Amino acid sequence: RQEAITVFAPAGTRRQLMARAQNIIDRNASLIRAAPMGDSKLSAIARCCQELERAHLFDDGNARTIGLLVVNKLLLENGLRPAMMEDPNRFDGFSTDELVAEIKQGQATFARYSTQ
Repeated sequence: RQEAITVFAPAGTRRQLMARAQNIIDRNASLIRAAPMGDSKLSAIARCCQELERAHLFDDGNARTIGLLVVNKLLLENGLRPAMMEDPNRFDGFSTDELVAEIKQGQATFARYSTQ
C-alpha cells in the first residue's frame, strides 16, 4: 500500500517568518493578559502556542521550541508554574482543552521535581 507523505517547510524569508511569529504573539498577548487566572489563562496560552506551532515557522523543532520554551515563557510571565511536558510534539494534534490538560500534567510533573 502506498501512502502520501507531506513535507512542511516554512514559507517565506526569515524576516517574513519573524513578522508572522510576532503577529501571532501580539494578537494573543492581550487575550492572555485579559484572561482570568486558572483554566481560562491556560487556554489562552495554549491557543497562542498552538497557533505558533501550526504556523510551522522553522524547518525543524517547531513542537519542541513551542512545547518546551514558549509555553514556559508564557506561563512564567503570567505568574504560573512552568511545565515539564511529557511530549511537546502533542501541541499540533490536541484540542485546546486537551492541551490545557497536558500543561496541567506538566505543571504537576514540574512540582514533583522542583525544590522550590
